[in-house]
Amino acid sequence: MVKRKKDRKRQKPPIPTTTTSSPPALSLLIGAIIPLVFLAGSWTYPALSNSVIIKTFTSQIYLSGLIAYWFWMQRNSNKDVLFFSIPTTLWATLFIFGTISILWTVNTDFFFYKWLMWYSAAIIFFLGLQVQQTDKNLSIIFNCIIAAAVGISVIGILQHLFSLDVLPQSEKPAATFDNVNLASQAMVLTFPIPLYFLFRADLPRKAAWGYALSACLILTFLFYARTRAVWVAFSLGALFIVLVAIFDKSERNRWLAWNSDKTFASLFAAALFFLLINLTKDGFQPFSTIVVNEVSSIFSEAQRTDKANISGRYVLWGSALEMISHSPVAGTGLGSFFENFNTGGYSSNARSMGTQRAHNDLLELGVELGAIGWLIFTSILVSMGMCLVRIARLCSGQQRLTYILLTAVAISSLSNAVLSFPYQMPVPLVLVSLFVAMLVRGSEQLSPAPLTLSFKVGRWYSKAALALCGLIFILVTAVNIQWVSASRDLSQSYLKGTQWTPWSTRSWVLSQELLTTIRFAVGGSMHYRKYRQGLNFMAPLIDLWPNEPVNAAFMAELHMNLESYDKAEKWARIVVDTQPEKVFSGQHLLLRIHNLQRDPIKMRDTYDHLRNQPESNLILEERNLLALHAVSILLKDYQHTSIFYKTYTENFNDNAALEANMAIYFANKDDLEKAAQHLQKALALDPKMSDAAFSGNVLNQKSIGSIRNRLPTGNMLELGNRDPLVGIYIQSSLDE
Repeated sequence: MVKRKKDRKRQKPPIPTTTTSSPPALSLLIGAIIPLVFLAGSWTYPALSNSVIIKTFTSQIYLSGLIAYWFWMQRNSNKDVLFFSIPTTLWATLFIFGTISILWTVNTDFFFYKWLMWYSAAIIFFLGLQVQQTDKNLSIIFNCIIAAAVGISVIGILQHLFSLDVLPQSEKPAATFDNVNLASQAMVLTFPIPLYFLFRADLPRKAAWGYALSACLILTFLFYARTRAVWVAFSLGALFIVLVAIFDKSERNRWLAWNSDKTFASLFAAALFFLLINLTKDGFQPFSTIVVNEVSSIFSEAQRTDKANISGRYVLWGSALEMISHSPVAGTGLGSFFENFNTGGYSSNARSMGTQRAHNDLLELGVELGAIGWLIFTSILVSMGMCLVRIARLCSGQQRLTYILLTAVAISSLSNAVLSFPYQMPVPLVLVSLFVAMLVRGSEQLSPAPLTLSFKVGRWYSKAALALCGLIFILVTAVNIQWVSASRDLSQSYLKGTQWTPWSTRSWVLSQELLTTIRFAVGGSMHYRKYRQGLNFMAPLIDLWPNEPVNAAFMAELHMNLESYDKAEKWARIVVDTQPEKVFSGQHLLLRIHNLQRDPIKMRDTYDHLRNQPESNLILEERNLLALHAVSILLKDYQHTSIFYKTYTENFNDNAALEANMAIYFANKDDLEKAAQHLQKALALDPKMSDAAFSGNVLNQKSIGSIRNRLPTGNMLELGNRDPLVGIYIQSSLDE
């Protein structure tokens, strides 16, 4: 009898994981949030709309309720040990560090506003880890994403081609979003998803046509958006997919299946795409013209030398870096950029003041959490890179395709985050968190994580988590209902025009979005000459920021129009005291007020203060030199008039008002020949300028001397002129 050798081969130990097996319908419950937040919008067409408030309401209530439901389902679980891999540990660390930043945040309202977004992202990340990545589960989630993206694309295309007017927005085609920038930030994350089905070997013919057309519609929407940051993000993601398809020769045939049905469907979709991108509501327009214009504008902005018109985005980035240098270690807390930028005197451009976001999510993270936040995020990127390497080494077939597409989305997302603010918005943040969770879960399903942490929590864990999540769900619901109710009440009060008492938000936490909407309400009230109503809408803004330059500028403008010049002067001086060093909105307001008061002494004091500023600061905005030039003529300070004219022409393009004022200057000095030359130049620059007909008659009659002692041309001192600090809100409120 032969003795059998004992089999010494050990069984592989079970893989410790941070997840559990997913219950039925979890993938559907997770996938359902995508079309909900995509399609949630201002469908009732309010006078003042803010889709971010509505989408935030939808995502936060749904997800906080879903996590409470999850723990209710797990309330009798016997699980008493939690496992954390490196990526999940780092993500949890970032969330916890952001949470404890409440201890040093500069604005607790803005902290809670931002933390609720992070909480929603943490929920979708946690639940995404629970979904087993079977083909059925992935198909459910990806089909939900495609359905949402196609819905937005169809609405946007109809808006672009046929001026469909069903949703209020500042610019079309934005579908359910406020503007195309916000819409495209979410849409660029969806473009690779149809490929998950198109590259399948068992895809039916009709389905091939459906997914090809879905991809066509999504790409058409992204083209119509004309958002350069998103175009760059899309290009990088698409390039990654192409490069993998070229160089992944050994595995390519297992994840990229093709046939004649897909070829015909793709050719038709491509033809339709090229047809659509050549069409506008006005007819045919070659897409090459649009591409050339957008690309050339990038280089023109980068090479621009006129300091007054440098893109506000670069100003924001410089300001963010300055904030980081002031609080380099732990930052100033979640949601603090808005507070810092509006009250810290960082901006060097009046048109960028009042901005809510840094337009660079990595810089905004540095502002909020400092070097520690950057260190944690960098560690996350390294750990995710390790996950991708493990995935690339171990997976194949349809599973490999899943992670190729998710990696392409991650590349697009990160590149967009460097140029814009997708992670500050509810829809992209939810999508990215879900995709990252799927990458982490996929890596853990393929092989044991190289290092895991375990915590013994006891069987009380699920019940305690249920109680905590249930409480947070109640609070989240209450706060979001307050935000939506306040937004609705503000819109109705603005539309009726009957806000006779100071308006109040009546909410526990002040939403950043609501604050911006209030400013639009004030701007719209000013446009329609309802200045008392504008003052009443200003009440919550003054309570929050009584010494903030934008709010003070609003108050000065409102009191100026109500002929309360003493109050207007008081608020204008607050602008002078609180505005950034290189911004002179307060002085411009004072010059207008003194002109209305007919007070040459005060005007002279303000004029002298402004003209003595460094030239390097004055040339940041052309209105500084235009105002100084006009006031120098008004006050007969002729020794500086030519200096201001020379400085202006050295830094800016020709200006009709400037030339007309130079004509007055030379006429006052009895140099009629030069006066006529400047007047001719002014009319050549702008035949429709103020007093153009009179000026033309003067030239024809050769009686140039009649313009002696005329008031300077231009509206920089007139009541109807609006300071850039408030002008942007007036214009935007009209676009709603």
